[in-house]
Amino acid sequence: LVFSYSGHREGIKCIETHPYNPNLFFSGSLDGEIRFWFLNKKNCIYSFSDNDRSIRGLTIDHKGKELISCSDDGTIKKWDISAPKKKPKIFYSKKENFNSIKAYPFSFFFATGGKELLFWDQISFQPIQRLFWGTSSISKINFNPNEPNILASLCSDRSIILFDLRLKIPIKKIFLEMTSNDLSWNFGQISEFAVANEDSNVYIFDLRNTKQVKKVYRDHVMSVNCIEQDSKGQNFISGSSDTTVRLFKNNKPKSFDIFFTKRMKKILDIRFLHDEEFFITSSDDGNLRIWTKKTKAMDEYHHKQINKKKIDQISNVENLDMPKMIKNL
Repeated sequence: LVFSYSGHREGIKCIETHPYNPNLFFSGSLDGEIRFWFLNKKNCIYSFSDNDRSIRGLTIDHKGKELISCSDDGTIKKWDISAPKKKPKIFYSKKENFNSIKAYPFSFFFATGGKELLFWDQISFQPIQRLFWGTSSISKINFNPNEPNILASLCSDRSIILFDLRLKIPIKKIFLEMTSNDLSWNFGQISEFAVANEDSNVYIFDLRNTKQVKKVYRDHVMSVNCIEQDSKGQNFISGSSDTTVRLFKNNKPKSFDIFFTKRMKKILDIRFLHDEEFFITSSDDGNLRIWTKKTKAMDEYHHKQINKKKIDQISNVENLDMPKMIKNL
């Protein structure tokens, strides 16, 4: 653990890092508050409590100019990052409860998930396309970073639905035994995506063959709530209700590192920072925590420090004023 940020009064539901500014990130909590944070200042620079209910998702457009939030109160708000004190543009819906939001990677569009999947024009701030399959609500959505017309969504009926925005219809529906909580695309293999499930496992699927699971990763003992893959497609991190964060390699089914600390409750969201040697977690106790991956250089440094302490202890013992022996009987 490197550092811990406090300030939220309730659990932090979502985190979003800025795509171009490595020091800036945002958080949204269950009490409807959004906070702007600077890593180098180690404190909150702005906070807003304009929502009546919990923040469900945060996203930033591909130019890094606007922050868009969705909430349980049926509102979508668009904030100007360069002028955060300026009043946001608001879209209100009486019928919709927006559960997830994600910006389109290469243009001024974004998508929201709720009772149906809506595709929005960011400039006019109006939905331009509606997609749905069945009556179940959508809890999470994510665009394929290399093929952004492909979008994956998680639903409350334990299904994973794949959409192709060019066809304007869903293309595939996959069912699992339990509900999934989060998904993340593999940046190295554009056809693969990982799903965090309630059964404490992480599943890898391939678009070319969705009839069976490609890989299963096990180690968590409670439901996996969030997952994030690195830009090289070699490792991923997952956060769970068992209050731990685990680091996995894509070619091994078991985690090779675990992170936890005292008083930390279940992990709700997780994000890699820009250099990917550090990552940030949000938890149900209202704290944000910065962690660092353990590297060989760090291990060597810690071993040197331990050996140095041992040598100092031995030298201190040798330098003590010991009583002189008078006679050996």
